[in-house]
Amino acid sequence: MVGLAVVVDAFTDPLAGSLSDNFESRYGRRHPFMYASILPLAVSFYFLFHPLVSGDTALFIWLIIRFSQHWYDMRPKVHMEIKVP
Repeated sequence: MVGLAVVVDAFTDPLAGSLSDNFESRYGRRHPFMYASILPLAVSFYFLFHPLVSGDTALFIWLIIRFSQHWYDMRPKVHMEIKVP
């Protein structure tokens, strides 16, 4: 799953950067995109903590997926530490 996200990012990030670099408005280049992202971000943040599943088994699976994602993000990144003697 992470590999798929990296591949998709490899194509979408340059496209988004090019779009925002060449966009001109009276509010600037980046501000209209930030204003447009407020509602989708709020909706996705709501559904992050309010699942659309019903039933004990579905809720348990949803919780396992959510906590495994948090564990993956918060795990210690030993390979990134630099030890200075």
